[in-house]
Amino acid sequence: WTTFFCLSICCIIPTAIYALLFTQMGYGDVLYYSFSKKFGDYSSVLAEGLMISAFLFYILDIDEWNSAIGNVVRFLCLSLLFFGFSSLVLLVSNQYPYGIITFFALIDPLWLLIVKTLFYRSVDTRMYVSWLSGPLFFTSIVTAVAFIIWVFMDSGHA
Repeated sequence: WTTFFCLSICCIIPTAIYALLFTQMGYGDVLYYSFSKKFGDYSSVLAEGLMISAFLFYILDIDEWNSAIGNVVRFLCLSLLFFGFSSLVLLVSNQYPYGIITFFALIDPLWLLIVKTLFYRSVDTRMYVSWLSGPLFFTSIVTAVAFIIWVFMDSGHA
């Protein structure tokens, strides 16, 4: 039960962040829509900057920077690219409203891979993936119940 509980918490974290920041159940109206309306015009500039950065990282063989400082610089550069890409998805959300849910669908498995790497390194990958079915189902039930409660709390939501 301990593994189920811990994995359930790990599965709920990205779902709760998504619901809190990008849906009407949370602060989606404030964050998601206002960010894209106020700064959406800068999306092309950000996209160009990301493309130029990615090209430069490719030309400079960033994946071969294996020294201690190189690893730190590579991590910082890739983190900056990730943050920039995340911001770009937010900026173009007025034109492409399904970008956020698609981004969530890409990030969630990566999050679970990070959890496996950090906390379940010694567990076989097949075993770890088989353990995820229960926590992911539990997460979906909790999300559905939260949505139903939210809908019936105020008649304006239905």
